Amino acid sequence: MVVEEFHDQKIIYHLNIDEEVNNILMHLSSLKTIKTNRVIKGTTLVGAFYIFSLAFYSYLFHILFAWIFLLLSIGFAAIGLSVEKLQKVFMRAIINKEKQKMNNERKYVFSKEGVDIVTQAGATHNYWSSFVNKGEIENHIYLVRKDNKVILINKNVLSENELLLLRSFIQDIETEQLETENKMSFKMKALVVVTMITIIVSLIYTGIKIGYPLSNGEIFRLWFIRTVPIIQFLILQCLNIIWTCVLSRTIKKNKKKSLLKRIFLWAVGIIVVLTMALGIFVTMLNEDSEHYNSNGTVIVKTPVWLDKPSYRLYKEENILVLRFLRNADGIDDINASTTQQEYIDKYIANAVPDFKISLMMAGRAGYLFYMMF
Repeated sequence: MVVEEFHDQKIIYHLNIDEEVNNILMHLSSLKTIKTNRVIKGTTLVGAFYIFSLAFYSYLFHILFAWIFLLLSIGFAAIGLSVEKLQKVFMRAIINKEKQKMNNERKYVFSKEGVDIVTQAGATHNYWSSFVNKGEIENHIYLVRKDNKVILINKNVLSENELLLLRSFIQDIETEQLETENKMSFKMKALVVVTMITIIVSLIYTGIKIGYPLSNGEIFRLWFIRTVPIIQFLILQCLNIIWTCVLSRTIKKNKKKSLLKRIFLWAVGIIVVLTMALGIFVTMLNEDSEHYNSNGTVIVKTPVWLDKPSYRLYKEENILVLRFLRNADGIDDINASTTQQEYIDKYIANAVPDFKISLMMAGRAGYLFYMMF
C-alpha cells in the first residue's frame, strides 16, 4: 500500500516494494537495456556466424579443430539468443537483493533541495544534481541516479497539486526517451533468412560428405567437391561483409565511445573474409576436369606438374558419385570393357621394348667410354 502526504512544499511518499513494483522495475530495466542488449546480441550472433564460417572452412581442408569451431559457434549463438532471458534473471536477482535491504518499505521526502530517502537503516539525502535521467513508464514516474539506482513514484496516488509540485522539482533533470519497440526491418529479416538458409545448406553439404557411404574406387563428382564449396565460400564471404557492416552500424548507433570496438570488429571481419577468399583460391587450384562420353563413362583428367597429365576412366554411378574402372591413356580411351589388369598388362608390354632399347643404348655408351680411356 502507498500513502502520501503533502505539506510545506514537500511531498512525503511511502513505498512498499511489492510484486507490482518488481514487475515495473523489471520492465523498466528491459527497456533501458534495449540498446545494450542489441549490441551484445548482435556481437555474439555475428561472432557465431564468423566462427561457423571458419568451422566450414576448417572441415573442407581437413583441419583438426573444425569441430571445436562448430561447438564454439553453437555456444555463441545460444548466448546471443538468450541475452534477454539472462538479463531478466540477473535483474530479478538484483531487485530481490535490494528488496531485502529495504525491508519492503522506505520513505521518500521530495523538496526543492532534493530527495531524502528514509529506511530503517537511516536517512540519506540526494541532491537533484545526483539524478541523470527521468521518465515515465506505465503509471509511474521514475528517477535514475548516477549509480543507476531508480526511484519509482506512482502518479495515480498523487493529487494534481502534488504532481505539479513534483514536476517542478524535477524539471531540470534530463528526460530519457525509452525505446518501446525492438522490431526488425524487412531487410534485416530477409538477411537473417538468407543467413539461416546458408547455414542449413552448409550443414547438409557437410553431412552428405561425411555420411555418404563411398566404397572402394568411388569418388564424388567435381561439381560436388569443387563447384559447391566455391559457391558456399562466396556466399559466406558476402554475408560476413554484410554482417560486419550491420554490426558496425549497430555499435555506432547504440554504444558511446565505440571506435575501438568497431576497429576490432572490422579487423576480425577482414580476417574471416580473407580466410574465405583463401578457401576459394585453394579450391580453384583443383584443375581436374571431367569429360563425359556417350557410353556412360567419364574421363577424369588430372594435370601433373612438369609432366604429362594423368587420365582415369570412371562410370557414372549416380548424380553424386563416379566409380573407378581403370587408368586411361587419354581422353579418347573410353572402352569400359577393358579392365585395370588388362590396362596394366598392356602398359607393361609396351614399356618392355622401350626398356630394352634403353639398356642397349646405355651399353653402347659404356663401351665407347671404355674404348676412349
